[in-house]
Amino acid sequence: MTVFNELRRRLRRGDIHGLVTTDEASLGPGSRVHRIGLIGFAEFSTPAVVAADDDVSIGGRLIGKIAGFDACQDADHCNILVKTSSLLTADDLMLRVGDAVSITPGLAASKSAAAGILPSVIIGFGHAGRMHGRCIAKARERLAGHEAVDSVPIFVVDTAPDGDLPDTLPEYRMVWGLHELPPDVREQAVAHVCTPPGVRAEVIQGALAAGIRRFIVEKPLASGPDEMFRLAALRTAYRPDLLVVSNWTASRLTREIQVIIEQRRSDVTSIDIRQRKCRISRSTTDRGHVSAFEVEMPHMVSLAQMLAGPGLAVRDARVWDMVVGGRIIPEMGGAELSLDQGNGLTIEIHSDHLAPVLERVVCVQFRDGGRLEGYYPCTSLDHYSQLKGYDNNGELVIHEYIEDDTLAQFFVEAYAHFLGRGARPLSDFEFNARVCELLHEARCLSARRSQPQRALHPSPLR
Repeated sequence: MTVFNELRRRLRRGDIHGLVTTDEASLGPGSRVHRIGLIGFAEFSTPAVVAADDDVSIGGRLIGKIAGFDACQDADHCNILVKTSSLLTADDLMLRVGDAVSITPGLAASKSAAAGILPSVIIGFGHAGRMHGRCIAKARERLAGHEAVDSVPIFVVDTAPDGDLPDTLPEYRMVWGLHELPPDVREQAVAHVCTPPGVRAEVIQGALAAGIRRFIVEKPLASGPDEMFRLAALRTAYRPDLLVVSNWTASRLTREIQVIIEQRRSDVTSIDIRQRKCRISRSTTDRGHVSAFEVEMPHMVSLAQMLAGPGLAVRDARVWDMVVGGRIIPEMGGAELSLDQGNGLTIEIHSDHLAPVLERVVCVQFRDGGRLEGYYPCTSLDHYSQLKGYDNNGELVIHEYIEDDTLAQFFVEAYAHFLGRGARPLSDFEFNARVCELLHEARCLSARRSQPQRALHPSPLR
């Protein structure tokens, strides 16, 4: 028997692999093993990547650490070699069919901070969780170099992940719960909370109890006042460093527009923010969101608050159903929101989930008739924004192309902050508490002034 040269192995859901032990002291890649004890075969119920030095427990009892892998039969089967203090067999351990096998990260995973990389734990591995995984890899590459991308695993906590773990980098490690991570890993880790909005407080509370203090939370921060109250209480008790995903506020385009607005603050009369995209498939299969006010609106209200400053108040709001082929999905067709600033500035926000085209745009109107138009990237296929500026005669005077990987940029800034290398991003707890408050007011207003005809045939506010 020879230890497999690669000291980690990707396991798929349903894979069956052999477990063998050895007490030989000196082992490494390519080592020939002469003494082995047969444990049996194990079927893996969740996808994972396991590696040398991971702890192996059977029936709740730690038996040893993984030494390596031997692909001795075919490409889809391997023997997992477990280093133990004494040679063990199934009889020695008094194992029974059905005993649970657990493989958890060893203490070697905790060395990440010394290399300038914080451990990442994604809680909830659906669509958002996978986007977080890709952006974590980009942040690591920009902050610590390309060789760092796969040097530390990204831990995934999800009892029912959306399919198998991706076969591409970065390396993912599935764990059943945060308690499986060593205490020093939890102390250093950044938890990415990618669960539906209605259970955010519960998930964050569990992570805080496990010793995690750094968080990147999917938008919106909370689904309503009750959950925000719970989060505020947790924040007072534990003092976590919590950020909320906000790609529009991290955009380089937004910051160029912000500079121009600051120069002409008294001349700005209105800001129009629009998002159009077809979201029928996701809305009919994924009910993680219960209203269009929870989907793109948190990003758009964050952008409004960044450009206009504090003091925004809800003037008008509407949400409409998604009606497709006779099927009605309440409140998921799209939403509109009007905001006022005390100085007379108005902001109109429109998000359409039934549009046949893609568009993310902000338009800033000035008192003299000039205007700015900013166009954000709409998909992961391209990472360029465009800024257009028009004078009061409607002549194009500015046209810039801006490299703008907005979501990855937010993750870079967040991790730089967590590592003590950069300022705290704008999208923190206080900032998002106000965003959630405005969205709750908008949803309540929309419910009070329900207008079915308007709801089925939405049009932009502008």
